[in-house]
Amino acid sequence: MARETLQLPLQKATDPELWRKANRKYLERTNWETPERKRPFSPGVQDFIIAVARHQAEAP
Repeated sequence: MARETLQLPLQKATDPELWRKANRKYLERTNWETPERKRPFSPGVQDFIIAVARHQAEAP
């Protein structure tokens, strides 16, 4: 199954601006992440999210 297919239900359920803000939040995690406050998923999931966002940005 393609990466973009896996995230399609989430994308359809959220506003595009919210999607962009969430992506930016996690891309800028060095500004807010501490030992007590961490992202709720693994680095592998983060890589997946970034790859899908880049793919969508490049799609016509």
